[in-house]
Amino acid sequence: MSGISADWNLAKQDAALLEGLFGPAGGTGVPTRWQLARKSRNLLVLAREQPGGLAAALRWYRALRPAGRAYRALLTMVSLSPAWRFLPAVDLVAGEDGFVARFEAETGRQVTAMLFGNPVQRHRRVVLRAVMAGEAAWVVKVGFSPEAIEAIERERDILLEVGRRIPGMYGIVDVRSNGRFSSIATRELAGDPLWDPVASTGEAVALLRGWTRFEERRELSSFRVWQRIVGGWAGSSQGLRERVGSVTLATAFSHGDFAAWNLLIDPPSGVLSAVDWEWADPDGVPGWDIVHFFCQDQAMVHRLEGARLVAATLEALHQEPVRTFLRDCGWPTPELAFATYASALNPIFSGPKGESLEALCSAFWG
Repeated sequence: MSGISADWNLAKQDAALLEGLFGPAGGTGVPTRWQLARKSRNLLVLAREQPGGLAAALRWYRALRPAGRAYRALLTMVSLSPAWRFLPAVDLVAGEDGFVARFEAETGRQVTAMLFGNPVQRHRRVVLRAVMAGEAAWVVKVGFSPEAIEAIERERDILLEVGRRIPGMYGIVDVRSNGRFSSIATRELAGDPLWDPVASTGEAVALLRGWTRFEERRELSSFRVWQRIVGGWAGSSQGLRERVGSVTLATAFSHGDFAAWNLLIDPPSGVLSAVDWEWADPDGVPGWDIVHFFCQDQAMVHRLEGARLVAATLEALHQEPVRTFLRDCGWPTPELAFATYASALNPIFSGPKGESLEALCSAFWG
């Protein structure tokens, strides 16, 4: 039996991932029935056919927009109800030359759910849920393309270097790589994403304070990203660049993609954890994570652009305790933190009504 069903109408990237997981020709073993769900061509979820199977995989689907969250909630409800038997399903055989069969044989764990795809990135990774009786479930990230392998290995190196030494970070329990793929496994985290950034400001700032070394300070021009700031500020005056470069800041361990969908809060304990550490920087610029936290929400969830994006982000940055946190980091104004972040890292920024970053900065810090 073939490992890949021909009638799924799969994107080529999904077919390649399925071949990596189950083997290009499947196998001669007993087929396993997997329920599936997909949303447009950006999301594919597979789960072993059982009550609540899809619900377990959909926990990782951190939909950016309300419509996606509604889709997730509906499928979760159906998966946990008697109607789970009516969800679409397909038979798959885990061939010996696929990742699933080898992983299960070597770890003694059973892969019960899979989530494919990141709708905002070109490369696609697979997230697996692997269980063993009496032990906590594992979450396994697997990549087969060069881009996905690079991202997973970046995250692997950060987690192995830092592990649980900073708040909100987790350790790795399994690492695999053979040139064709790379994978990392961590224990499954409890909690739900911080879907309302403004309401969750206190929790986000508290976590970032734990990553910031306020006693260690140096000029912004000494940070590795200074040339990227200057590059984004190409039209600015030499005097302004020198003034900005002399701003003295704390140092920090930065996440790099500190967005609401990458932060999980455990309701019973209130513990906040961050996931997806592939863009982390042990020598990051303090405060940029909280700028990203609000800017990404306004751009990707609320779909704001230009002047509206700038205004909404700055309004969030001026609320307490964000403004106090930025001041403690060394930023004279939230506007300067935003302007340097935008010029170095965020290509979605175009400035309010054509204003340059210099004009934005000078208007509030002149």
